[in-house]
Amino acid sequence: MELGFDEQGGLTLGNRQRIQGGSATARALLIAAVESGNLYELESHERSPEVAFARIYASEYREIGETGQRLDIYQLQIDFADFDRLQGAREAKASFDVGIALLHELVHGVLKLQDPQGGTDQIGACDAHVNQMRRELQLLERLYYHPDITVYRTPDGRGIVNASLVFVERAAANTAARAKYRLSWLPSQVSPNAKNITGLQQGTLVARRR
Repeated sequence: MELGFDEQGGLTLGNRQRIQGGSATARALLIAAVESGNLYELESHERSPEVAFARIYASEYREIGETGQRLDIYQLQIDFADFDRLQGAREAKASFDVGIALLHELVHGVLKLQDPQGGTDQIGACDAHVNQMRRELQLLERLYYHPDITVYRTPDGRGIVNASLVFVERAAANTAARAKYRLSWLPSQVSPNAKNITGLQQGTLVARRR
């Protein structure tokens, strides 16, 4: 309940015993980030052609003092405008909002869990961990990591690529019986120069096709 940012822009957790609702898994991640000794810089990249929703990468490292202790610096970049281009149910948008995207990238940086490289039906270690947070927050779960891809042809022969993700209800144990919710966007409008978006449009990135 006391989480916030100080005057220097640093995240402070306050009294960690003062909690109300929320996700224990998400809180553990934030504590691990604060106590890691590394620096995670949050950056706004509004309407960036390179950043698709959010991304994180290690920008540099520094050695501190005579001990030579290593400090890794990660840049966590968020394109807030991308989230406004999502089309779909309110419940699905809540499971793929800026806060969830931030946690997803922190899982990469702090816990070193990765997204799946192959297998279009896989969720991957990173989003499996984020799904645990979604369950604790009573949000829909992400069904798989790679988006569905649909290509529409215009009368003049141009192809319009549509990408979408599927989210499911938590209650039913049988995945097939769970209600599904879809979020869609146009990759050409969401960071067209981002590596993964360019791959989608050029057909070089493995993705689900429906």
